[in-house]
Amino acid sequence: MAWQSQYLNHQLNKKQVDQFIQSNDAAFDHKLSTHHNYSRVVSLAHFDSLTRTLDLKKQAHVGVVAGSDRELELRFLNPQKLTILNRESTGENYDLNIDWSSYKSQNFSMTICNQVLEHVANPHLAFKNLCHQTAPKGYLYVSIPSLNRIHGEPDFYSAGFHPRFLESLGLQNHLEILNIGYWGSYKYLINAVSGRWLAENRLKPGFFSSKDLKYPLQFLWQDGRENTAENHITDCWALFQKRS
Repeated sequence: MAWQSQYLNHQLNKKQVDQFIQSNDAAFDHKLSTHHNYSRVVSLAHFDSLTRTLDLKKQAHVGVVAGSDRELELRFLNPQKLTILNRESTGENYDLNIDWSSYKSQNFSMTICNQVLEHVANPHLAFKNLCHQTAPKGYLYVSIPSLNRIHGEPDFYSAGFHPRFLESLGLQNHLEILNIGYWGSYKYLINAVSGRWLAENRLKPGFFSSKDLKYPLQFLWQDGRENTAENHITDCWALFQKRS
């Protein structure tokens, strides 16, 4: 039985993700199907759908925290201003492991933080920092792994979080939770925990490389792009809005 929440009001099925890849693959140099790990593509398709549904494309000031101006989501936004905050930023030290409450807020109309909270010692403090930088009525988009191998050392603290963790963070910080999404399949999960984050073309049924022989042979005939039960979740994400 899939995880249930009142915030799962906008979920994409495999057919919709397929259509997203077909429509956007060329613009992404065909990396949606051949390079980017599939869970990342699903979250991106979900983000694109949410921005269109909620009319969020035009943004006054987008902030990317602990990322870069190459974040894939930025292709689906039209910010008048873009700011990157990380430990290398000039001025204040924007390390998510320290408290930013004394810093002047950037008042981002949308704050984006992808695949970062597993790399900070206190994700509750890190999330509070993200909220601090977001303007009243502004949006906050966060994605995190739900299950993953150790990576990004020495900055690694958790193998991942369940979608309800994002729900809890939003409620604790008095945000409006607009949507929570998640994805995972058993075939993708088994590969991911050993460090193989498979792209769409590698999750299709069939034999693609000798590495496939290291895993149960029944996987060769499975379509690993199908979203499966809640104990197979590998990634989750959420879109919040800050109250006035």
